[in-house]
Amino acid sequence: MKNLLFPTDFSKAAEHALQFAVNLAKANNSSIHILHVYPSPYIDPYMSPETIGAIIHESQTQGELQLKNIKHELEIKNPWLKVDTAVMHGFVGDIVLQIADETKCDYIVMGTKGASGIIDKIIGSNTFALIQKAKCPVWAIPEDSSISQIKTIMYASDYNGDEIDSIKQLLNFAKLVGAEIKVVHFHELYEPNISDADQVARQKLEEHFKSENISFTNLNRGDVNEGIEQYIESKNPDVLALAMHTRGFWSNLFHSSTTKHFALTSKIPVLAIHK
Repeated sequence: MKNLLFPTDFSKAAEHALQFAVNLAKANNSSIHILHVYPSPYIDPYMSPETIGAIIHESQTQGELQLKNIKHELEIKNPWLKVDTAVMHGFVGDIVLQIADETKCDYIVMGTKGASGIIDKIIGSNTFALIQKAKCPVWAIPEDSSISQIKTIMYASDYNGDEIDSIKQLLNFAKLVGAEIKVVHFHELYEPNISDADQVARQKLEEHFKSENISFTNLNRGDVNEGIEQYIESKNPDVLALAMHTRGFWSNLFHSSTTKHFALTSKIPVLAIHK
């Protein structure tokens, strides 16, 4: 049985993402480990140790009670679902990564606000840090996104690194839900044609996955970020998949100032994997 890790802060965004996690667990025959992490309280220098201890105890108790209620409701509605819960104290990112390693989870699923549509706010600082550091794929589920059946996965590819392994990761999931993968590569506006190296890479991928439900498209755009946004707006994929690696296309995309202008206006779930 696979294992999903679902960190929650009990917000509406987390509640929405939990339903996605349940759907994902059903498709993957997975259990769900629900984790709530509460931070250290603000400590006034005049606070007594007893007062600080009482605040921490209250946070722990309230977290456990809320998780108990969530687990009870999930098990009533989904009797097949195995649910574990934990409440921990510390920094959210560090604890989530620690539990992800300890539980050997297959996916991390997190809810995100995404109010402005800008990707650094869609994914959120905590989720983005996890995407960079997590050893497993991370799902970022915007609060207003649709969590209906996944039929189409858009994979924005740079044709660099081990794309065969990246697409295989996506394919394993796509087959579970019966989804099609659309691999989309963007090249510069001033380049009328795809480069020879990229053409060779595409042909290699097409040959390797010729028997699978995968299509390959090259698009000519002046800006990669805008190209992705326009594709989402026009083609309406259900999921945007990104592959993170330390150098190259996605490293530049996520760390450059243009990231702040990369809007996912359709507010679709994001699946981040590693090359």
